[in-house]
Amino acid sequence: TSAHDDGPGSLRWAIASAAPGNVVKFALKLPAKIVLSSTLVIDQDLTVLGPGPDKLTVMRSHATNTPVFRVFDVEAGVVTLAGMTIRNGSAFSGTNIHDNLGGGILNLGNLTVSNCAITGNSAPTTDWGTNVPDPTFRFSLGFGAGIFSDRGQLTLINSTFSGNQATAAGGGICTFETLPFLAEGCTVSGNFAALQGGGVNYQGRVGTLQNCTIAGNATAPDGGGSGIADVAFQAEDPTLLTVTACTVTGNIGTTNGAFAIAALNDNLGLTNRLLSTLVAANEGPNFAFVGPNTFQSLGNNLDSDGTSGLVNGANADIVGTIASPINGVLSPLQNNGGPTLTVALLPGSPALGAGACTDANGAPLTVDQRGFPRPQISGCDIGSFENQAPTLICPSAKTVQSCSPSDTANAV
Repeated sequence: TSAHDDGPGSLRWAIASAAPGNVVKFALKLPAKIVLSSTLVIDQDLTVLGPGPDKLTVMRSHATNTPVFRVFDVEAGVVTLAGMTIRNGSAFSGTNIHDNLGGGILNLGNLTVSNCAITGNSAPTTDWGTNVPDPTFRFSLGFGAGIFSDRGQLTLINSTFSGNQATAAGGGICTFETLPFLAEGCTVSGNFAALQGGGVNYQGRVGTLQNCTIAGNATAPDGGGSGIADVAFQAEDPTLLTVTACTVTGNIGTTNGAFAIAALNDNLGLTNRLLSTLVAANEGPNFAFVGPNTFQSLGNNLDSDGTSGLVNGANADIVGTIASPINGVLSPLQNNGGPTLTVALLPGSPALGAGACTDANGAPLTVDQRGFPRPQISGCDIGSFENQAPTLICPSAKTVQSCSPSDTANAV
């Protein structure tokens, strides 16, 4: 009931007072902004059910001399954060405990983020000074500016990750040994990571991206995976990432790919599956590969420059070349309806009607990212956007009277 940082009726008070399994709801004058002076910590089963990201913002203060801290720290439990904007958090805590991990949210439990906007958060580099046992670790780079998930479960639904910045990996999203990881109906846009994974840095076991848009993210010029980076190190558990009905476009890198897949130190357990996904109009190549891995087409993909290694016409894939790239005929990232921004297919796009109508498990793919029905017109489309048949609305018949009372006309 209070937008204050603490005290009775505040969000901090409600979280601290809740019993396991409780639901925190809001009775505030909307729109509301809760400005924090320290991290909100959750360590038990809890749902925080906000009214919507356009109505409620939970944020670290912008005031001068405000200490740096992340916004939410999920230490344990089955937790849902829904219906809010999470803004201006910083992964640096100065405690050397989970430092540099998760500027907006750090997840160590089983977390669902639904209908949220995670924006303007950072994962900076820590300078611990010269008085450290091993000077090699004086500087600690930042991971997961929007969200970092460490070993727990992570589900992201109908949420936006935008304008977040990390000095290492995962400008928007970063996972480590997360099992399982699911992002559905999400937009990851305008994020930056200096090293890899400008939008998403996936380092996990089993993950799925479905009906998502990864657009306009960036890495430094020598970084890898400006949109998505899938990384596995030596001796790590086998990794599987399935990307279904997604759009990866407008990401900014150089030679290391909008979608980078790296089996470092010859890790042999890296597998990526691509189904009905559009990868086009990125700066630099669409794909880049390091080390041995398995890259599998499940069919109906569009790779505009052919760097995926897929074969044009095989498995109903549409594949161009670097010399003759395919024009996806796409709109800018914009509001096309639904809870998140999307990239529309414009008339003449080769992705129209060329997609799959099932997911990787063979279940019907009945909606696009916006929640609009699939299929439309002539089969499902490739990517996260399903072009809808035009709707004509005609007014009902009316009788109008001319200047002369004796003359009437019916107009339809």
